[in-house]
Amino acid sequence: MEFKGSTDQLFYDLSEKHDLNFPIADLLYSNVSNTFQKSLLSSEYTGERTFQGVKTHHLSLETTGADWQIWIEADGSPLPRRFTITYVNDKGEPQYLAQLDQWSLGGN
Repeated sequence: MEFKGSTDQLFYDLSEKHDLNFPIADLLYSNVSNTFQKSLLSSEYTGERTFQGVKTHHLSLETTGADWQIWIEADGSPLPRRFTITYVNDKGEPQYLAQLDQWSLGGN
């Protein structure tokens, strides 16, 4: 299948036209702030935590469809290291967990 357009449009089309959802898509939109502002109910900075030996900032976000927790590297590049998403409106409140520990930014 060929697709022409932005990453934002791709995720929108997959969700709306094909009923496919990708939990990490919200972090990949071109303007993450706008994506969260539309559905954000509350947010809280819970402090610094160490995750796999890396100092991180831990944030908790409540949105209309899901509760998020995200751990962002505190030193060096502010990259997400881990996040959980709990789908509070779905039966059984399923949870998605992602661990992002081998980033490669540019270069070879």
